[in-house]
Amino acid sequence: MSLRRRAGLALALSLTASLAVHPAPARATFVGATLEASESASVSGDPGCAKPTFTGSRPGSVAVPADGRARVVTLDRTGRAATSTLRAAGTIRGWAARNTWGTHRVSVSAVVAVSAKPSAATICSVSLEATGAVFAEARGVRKSWLVVRSTGSSRGGAAVAPIIGIQRMPSSFSILVAPGRSVTRLVPAGDYAVGGRLTPRVVAAARTTTGQSASASVSGTVSLLPVGTLRSRTGRGLAYVTVGHRSCGTNSTYAYLSSAARSKAKRITFYVDGQRRGVLQGRALQRSALLVTGIAPRGTGEVQAVVRLKSGAKRTMRAISWPCA
Repeated sequence: MSLRRRAGLALALSLTASLAVHPAPARATFVGATLEASESASVSGDPGCAKPTFTGSRPGSVAVPADGRARVVTLDRTGRAATSTLRAAGTIRGWAARNTWGTHRVSVSAVVAVSAKPSAATICSVSLEATGAVFAEARGVRKSWLVVRSTGSSRGGAAVAPIIGIQRMPSSFSILVAPGRSVTRLVPAGDYAVGGRLTPRVVAAARTTTGQSASASVSGTVSLLPVGTLRSRTGRGLAYVTVGHRSCGTNSTYAYLSSAARSKAKRITFYVDGQRRGVLQGRALQRSALLVTGIAPRGTGEVQAVVRLKSGAKRTMRAISWPCA
């Protein structure tokens, strides 16, 4: 067990969005975060088939700073190819975020639709697809928990493939998650492409006047959370005691005492995974931080502080973190 004094320690840690700790946390970074909204059409069947032409808004790729603020782009394109009227429309919303601890998050919310409507039967076949995507490269990521949560749907079309997930670079493996499913998985240190994409596609076949349409939507987040990342802190005892991220190298974490704890607490009892680890009272309460050690690497590392106030009231704080293995 142990609770060790560390006077003068800062009372807060920085907390915040296809990973061995080889780079320092501050080196982890996002680069190349983008929103993508574009369409692509082609014609086959005869060299004389009229080539696709389009008008309207086409954002292409738009840079997205990793500041946690959402950006939105709109695709609104109308065109012609052979005898077909083409339409591609969509709204793509996304953000990317990271913090100094090394947490990376990307969010995507997109709806995209396409249609091709021939006015007369010809020997020309027309295909049309539109893409909505949010992607970022996460570099220097430590060993982390990948957490993917998503929803989505698709309708019609020759091919509709909404996906969300990560890919390790260079392309040694990828984890792609279909909308509506979730993934929680430990991944190694490295560089990753992170994000989500959907690409509805239609084909207006030759010798037909039957129109085709397709649409797809996806909404979700991809998070890379370094092992030991603080997951939650709850309870009225937070006014007196808080806990930071866990160090997987030492299986420990710091508990920070507020000025209210030093002036109003009579006794503070600490527990790790339900086992009592120590008690502070009297002069021992006049410190700013304590090192709590002996946290099991494979557990959630629940740290509980039970604060007994001088008034007789009891306040409790609970904190859990992502496992180290």
